Amino acid sequence: MSKQSHPLRIRNVTLATRCEICHQADCFDPESGVCARCSGLVVLGADSNLPRFDYNPPGVVIPLYAEIIAAFIIVPVTFLILLLFSCLILLLWS
Repeated sequence: MSKQSHPLRIRNVTLATRCEICHQADCFDPESGVCARCSGLVVLGADSNLPRFDYNPPGVVIPLYAEIIAAFIIVPVTFLILLLFSCLILLLWS
C-alpha cells in the first residue's frame, strides 16, 4: 500500500469558543480571544522548553489589602467593641 501525501484542506474557519489555557468558555470572549480568568497569566522562564505560569490576575493584591484592612479597620473596631463591652459590664455591676 503506497502512502500518498494529501494536502490538508481547511473547510471553514470559526472563532474559538473556549480558552486554550483553562479550556473554559464562561470567561472567554471569542471576539477578542481573551479569557478574563487567564489574562493575568505570565510565562516565567520563556527561554526554557517547559514554560512555568505565575497566576497574577490584574487588580488582585489580596495580601496587601488584607494587611491594610486588618491594621486600620479590624483592629480598631475590635478594640472599640471590647471597650464598649467593658464599660457595659462596669455599668451593670455598679
